[in-house]
Amino acid sequence: MNKFFSIIIPTYNSKQLKKGLDSIESQPAKDLIEVIIVDDNSIDDSHLNLLSNYTFDYKIIKNTVNLGPGGARQVGLDVAQGKWITFLDHDDYFNPKCFHIVKEQIEHSQCTALFETQIIVAKDEYWPMTQQYVTDSGLNCMLHGKFFNKDFLIKNNIKFNSKIYAQEDVYFLAVIEGIIGLCPDYDYKSRVSSPIITYYWFLWDDSTSHKKINGKEYILYYFKDYITCNYDSYRFVYDLYPNEKFKNNKLTSCLLYCYLFYEKFYYVYSKKNIDISDVLEHCKNFKNIILDELNITHEELIEIMNDEVRAEMYLILANKVNECSPDFSIPQHTLTQFLNMLK
Repeated sequence: MNKFFSIIIPTYNSKQLKKGLDSIESQPAKDLIEVIIVDDNSIDDSHLNLLSNYTFDYKIIKNTVNLGPGGARQVGLDVAQGKWITFLDHDDYFNPKCFHIVKEQIEHSQCTALFETQIIVAKDEYWPMTQQYVTDSGLNCMLHGKFFNKDFLIKNNIKFNSKIYAQEDVYFLAVIEGIIGLCPDYDYKSRVSSPIITYYWFLWDDSTSHKKINGKEYILYYFKDYITCNYDSYRFVYDLYPNEKFKNNKLTSCLLYCYLFYEKFYYVYSKKNIDISDVLEHCKNFKNIILDELNITHEELIEIMNDEVRAEMYLILANKVNECSPDFSIPQHTLTQFLNMLK
C-alpha cells in the first residue's frame, strides 16, 4: 500500500544522520511514512548501517556516480510512492511529533500542490543556547519544511535540473511557484501555509549550504549555477504558460539579484585582491540574453531597471542578500553603474 509521505534523504559520507533518523522513528504516524535514502556514491557508506536500528519502512539507493544534491534527490523522487514528498538533509531533523498533524492539516485544507510549514534555523547543534529563529518555509528558497503533492509534480513534469549543483532547490521551487501562479488549474488551495514547526535546519560550519570557499572558483561556480537556475526555471514555466509580465519580472529580478550578489562578492573579495572579472563576464552574458528576450536596448534596460516596480523589488531582494551577509548593506556601485559595466 502506498504511504502518505515519502521522505527523501540524500547522503554523502554522512556522520550526522542519526538525529534525523531518530526524529522519523519517534513519529506517531511513522506507519504513514516511507524513507528513501539516496547514497550519492559515498567513499565511506558505513553510516547506512544505522538503518538496521529503525522500524520505519525504508529503502536504500546507492548511486554509482556522484550526482550532487539535486541529482540525488531526483533519484529518490523517481521511486517515491508517497502521496506527499518532503526532503531531509542528512544533518537536520524533523519535529518528532509533526507528521500526523501535517497529514490532518493537508486533508482539512484540501491542499493540492504545496504545503508549507514553519522551520527553526540554528547555527549549530546547541541550538537552544545559540542563534535560533523561527521562519516561514514559504519565505525561503530552500526545500526545508515543505511538502509537495506527488501528483502535482508528475502532472507538470517538475524535476531537479541536472545542470545545477549549488542552486538545485532554487530552480525546483521557482518552477513550482511559476506554475501555481500562472496555470489556471490552481487556486488558493494549491498552496497552503501552516504555523506548525516541522523542521530543524542546522547551519553546520562544514555543511554544503553554509560552507564558504574562498577564491574566484567558488564565486564563478556560484554565479554559473545561479544564472542557470533562474533562466532555466523561467524558460520552463514560460514555455508552458506564456505571460509577458511574468517574463519581464522574472528576467529583471534575476538581473537585480546578479547585481546584489556581485556587490556582495565585490565587497568581500576585493579585500583579498581576488579578481572577479569572470563573474562580471557571466553577468554581461546574462544581460545580453535579457536584451534579446525582451527585445530592448541597453539604455531601455537601464530605464526599466530603475523604475518604481524594480525599486520595490530591489528592496525586497536586498533584504534577502543582507540576511545572508549582515555586515554588507551598502553596494559599491549604483545599479546604473553596474549595468554600464556590462556594456
